[in-house]
Amino acid sequence: TDVKRFTADVTGSDVDGSLFRAYAEWAHGAAGIAVAGSDSISQHWAVIQAEDPLRAAAAITARCTGCDTLGYRGVRVTRSTDTSALGSVWGAGFEDFERPWWCVLNDKVIFSDQLGAMRASIDAWTDGSSLAQDPKAAGFFQRYASEAGFTWWCNAAEGLEALRGDMKERGVRAVDARREAWHQLGGCLLQLSPDDDGTFQITGCLSSNSTSAPHSAGGLWSVSIGAPITAGPFLLTDHLSRTKQILVQDKKQRITLISCTGKSLWQRELDGPIMGELHQVDRFKNGKLQLLFNTAAHIYMIDRNGKDVSGFPISLPEQASAPLNVFDYDGKKEYRVLVPTVEARLLNYGMDGKAVQGWDPPHTPATCGVPVQHLRIGGKDYLVLVDHTGGVTVLDRRGEKRYAPKLEVVAAARLIGLRPALDIGTCSVLWVDSAGNGMCASFSGAVDTLVHAPLEIANSSIDHLGLSDPDKDDHEEVWLWKNGKASSIPGAIPYPADRSMRASASNSRQCDINLDGALETVTAFGTGRVTVQRAEP
Repeated sequence: TDVKRFTADVTGSDVDGSLFRAYAEWAHGAAGIAVAGSDSISQHWAVIQAEDPLRAAAAITARCTGCDTLGYRGVRVTRSTDTSALGSVWGAGFEDFERPWWCVLNDKVIFSDQLGAMRASIDAWTDGSSLAQDPKAAGFFQRYASEAGFTWWCNAAEGLEALRGDMKERGVRAVDARREAWHQLGGCLLQLSPDDDGTFQITGCLSSNSTSAPHSAGGLWSVSIGAPITAGPFLLTDHLSRTKQILVQDKKQRITLISCTGKSLWQRELDGPIMGELHQVDRFKNGKLQLLFNTAAHIYMIDRNGKDVSGFPISLPEQASAPLNVFDYDGKKEYRVLVPTVEARLLNYGMDGKAVQGWDPPHTPATCGVPVQHLRIGGKDYLVLVDHTGGVTVLDRRGEKRYAPKLEVVAAARLIGLRPALDIGTCSVLWVDSAGNGMCASFSGAVDTLVHAPLEIANSSIDHLGLSDPDKDDHEEVWLWKNGKASSIPGAIPYPADRSMRASASNSRQCDINLDGALETVTAFGTGRVTVQRAEP
């Protein structure tokens, strides 16, 4: 966290200012050496973590005068013009890198003197076969690894030959005598963490190399949050391992992030309840995901460590009346964050946390309780808002009125979603009215009753319109149950389900959270406990 102090400690003196700015000033997190292969074909990398990878790339590039550069699988690889710069800045462990090639992968800057090693690292990351993306390796780290002053890790079965260069003769003989046993091991971890009194906590772990991950009885784990849960569970994607992480909010307005193995990763307090669903965005366009959501008073963007991203939280000029929504209109990760307010306005923010220039917040006839939705029809963009009186407003990307709908959403007890069509007039709103009828009305004004209110509410096969996730992909869809048969409404855009709960209630979601090929049921209990167990076949 204090890179200037660290580099001074490992080199024994203050580092040259220009080299420090280029190769270290941007570093935050982990820095180390990676090795793979046998002595004859060994590959070496220096790996340095960056909180802002774009800043890191700009700093190194600023030293470049006529650098060799090439593109490989969409990644820019550049050769440094500085000789032995890494050793000068990062100490003796980095002296083998004379004029390395470098590139940015996710939140790491990767260096290697070997162009083939650079291609290998890009291949592994792009193909999803890197150790960071391997579910078993990621699960091992989630269980046992923590922040430490020093971490050493290897895959015993796959990396045994790469260790030979650091072994004494006696160690080589011992490894050769027990080769079969070594190949039954997977991850090996050693961590040293300094205490305030000058001592060190030492952690050592060995894992099995079995091809299937072990499971506890019933596939169940349980963790206590420490306070009654009021919202969740929300399932998020860990951009490193691609496994799912679980987020809940408790009565103290704290949010807690839990790994797929039941480890509480961090906890922090908010100013109020989360409104609606959570969104994940790639603000820095580097594959690293941030968490985006709002309370009534603020818009939050939080990184994977629970820290606020620069520019956030945004203090709203007036309270939000509905959850935010975020749109990437052209697929270029130029996100726009739109949130309705109690003053019946629609606010628009960029990824820098600032109000979008040129956007004059449009008004709706009444306040909106559901997020704005986006439709693209015939190459045109439509922003659709449904207010609490049943009025529908359709805007373009600049906030100007694009279409005047003729429908009214009459007596809506619950808005279900929107159904796109080939032209804006035949697009429709889906809702359940106060009598329990499932209704549909096109923007041009045509109204249809999809299902009539059931006479026997207790009957489990009643007809109704609602949300379901039958394929368990963690994305709910709009479904119609009629005459004992269920059918999805193709293309329908659902409004988010309410994830809040009462003190004695519970909420559940199903997903393959640990990528082991089997579904798990994630349940958050109002009493303050989160459990994960194997889903029933």
